[in-house]
Amino acid sequence: MQRPTLDTAGDAFSADLLRGHTDTIVLGTLRHGDRYGFEIYRAIRDATGGTHEIKEATLYATYRRLTSDGLVEAYWGDESQGGRRKYYRITDAGRAVYRRNVAAWVATRDVIDSLLDQPAPPHLSRHEGLRPMSSVHEGLRPMSTVHRLLDDAFAGVDLTPEVQDLKEEIRSNLEARALELQLAGVSPDEAPRRAFDELGDVRALVADAAGAAPVTVGSPDGARPQVTAVQRAAQAARLQKVRPRPGFVVGVVLASLVGAGALVVATLGALGTVDVADAALLAALVVAAAAVGWLTGASLAQETTTNHPLPARRAAGYGLGAGLTVGGAALAGATALRPLATGWYVPAGLLLVVGVCLLSALGATQTNRKKAWARDAEQAYVADNRFEQDPAAAARFGIYTAALWTVAAAVFLAVGFAGGWAWAWLVLVAASGPWLLMLARMLFGAGAGDRRA
Repeated sequence: MQRPTLDTAGDAFSADLLRGHTDTIVLGTLRHGDRYGFEIYRAIRDATGGTHEIKEATLYATYRRLTSDGLVEAYWGDESQGGRRKYYRITDAGRAVYRRNVAAWVATRDVIDSLLDQPAPPHLSRHEGLRPMSSVHEGLRPMSTVHRLLDDAFAGVDLTPEVQDLKEEIRSNLEARALELQLAGVSPDEAPRRAFDELGDVRALVADAAGAAPVTVGSPDGARPQVTAVQRAAQAARLQKVRPRPGFVVGVVLASLVGAGALVVATLGALGTVDVADAALLAALVVAAAAVGWLTGASLAQETTTNHPLPARRAAGYGLGAGLTVGGAALAGATALRPLATGWYVPAGLLLVVGVCLLSALGATQTNRKKAWARDAEQAYVADNRFEQDPAAAARFGIYTAALWTVAAAVFLAVGFAGGWAWAWLVLVAASGPWLLMLARMLFGAGAGDRRA
């Protein structure tokens, strides 16, 4: 008796035989290059001539599992048109698991063939058969029906960064599938709904992304192995690692070199070591402050392993505030060290005030930037902070700090007017010592341990 093939099996073909190999199938699809969700779905479907499809809901759960296990890395693409797509890349560990699973499958298949006393069926080379998928048209407008259906599915869910990532990924894949259905003759109104229906149980995906941890099959009561908070945080940091862009790295290096050079010129000129004209000195201060501002704004606009990028305008605001603050402080210091007109203290003070006010306003209105995994790690690993556990100690520290720095400010002004501003700054440095000792004693002193016990 000859067994049916994928092309002739019809109802005789059982998807249950392949369901346990979903991870291996996805890993095999990613061997030849990075792909986003709908590309993987379509590659699997096309490789079997449409005989076998894996529900997109199943694939999303598979992506999350493979990413959590370190077999696949996920990153957002830089599409210039249309919505962003989340791409997946197989890791070295994923390739090793793929080779091991394929070897196990080949051995199992040979045993089954021998038990059924049938010759092994012809099969495609595992390095062939997957046709590269052309990218979906980028210039099309997002489909309002897809957005509406997704908004309904995610209604009432806390839109954490992780849930937002999942929603954006599903949206881009649904639009790609709806476009494919339209090209196949489905009406524009019906295509998004059919693509959404093919997705499967969206609520289960949303619940999983919102915090329901998947269980480990085969473990007692479905429980996950015990992992410490530090281990989970380290694993999450490794899996979520974001590498800085080469252009940003080059810009940081150049800006740092330029800013450091300008600061050296300004310092030597202010000390009188090198003969520098007043105009050149002021120009060097401006360059140094501009370098600091650019470094601050550009850094905050970058996505990092733990933080989402700031919007461009807010990042620019932080950069401007940092530049003004540094510029004002540098100008005040140069005026004190170099025989410049005392009138320069006025613009220095204005720069300081404007810079501090701008930074304060931005800080007061700043929302959370930390990614979901970083927040979870912080909540799971709570540092021993006496001030949070003992509000009275925090209040005493605030009172002592206000008294210390009020006295230091008065002495600073007295020394500045009486003995010269060049020496007045030493008062603030001297006040920092007792303040740091007081902070250390209140956090880690003899009474602190008894209160935390």
